[in-house]
Amino acid sequence: MITIPSTDSADKMLARIAAKAEAIPSLKRAVSSAKDEAAAIDIVRQIKLVYALLEEEKEKVITPIRKALDYLYERQRAIRQPLEKREKELLKSLAAYSQRLLAKAEAKAEKEIAKRKVTDAEIVEDIQEAQVQAIEAPSGTRTRWEYVPVVESTEKIPAYFDGVELRPLHEPALRKLVASRKGDVTIPGVRIERVRKLSVR
Repeated sequence: MITIPSTDSADKMLARIAAKAEAIPSLKRAVSSAKDEAAAIDIVRQIKLVYALLEEEKEKVITPIRKALDYLYERQRAIRQPLEKREKELLKSLAAYSQRLLAKAEAKAEKEIAKRKVTDAEIVEDIQEAQVQAIEAPSGTRTRWEYVPVVESTEKIPAYFDGVELRPLHEPALRKLVASRKGDVTIPGVRIERVRKLSVR
């Protein structure tokens, strides 16, 4: 346990030192003889003794305070270090979670935009198809758009895609998959072509 001297005890000690300082005689004249020299040297010695007493008293007060501060800093450091580590880990985890939320929001927004584009494109295609049928198709026939898969690289085609087995190359399954998505699908090694078909009613 660290004990810091009270101000009362310090005041008492300083009062005693002050008394010693006041008791130091003064040399009334300039040093002009061996007797004066000895007296002056003795006065200086007494003054330096007071300096030493003051320094000693100061150390009696400052040393415990310094030790108390060192103890306080060490205790604070022991408490803060694990807390700072936990805080850093939590902030890192929160930042990662925020990034995941942001990525999900961006992906959802992109998906909605893509969905709207597909819907808009389908409407335009329906309008164009109706116009073509009204202008070009002879009586008893109609035209329609189909999405046809064109295999560019069998090696790149996955064995399974969205639960459908595609390898070994299974073209009927591939065509069915593309048709069910109305061409809105990306399959490695496959290019989707949109072709117009003429059918007789």
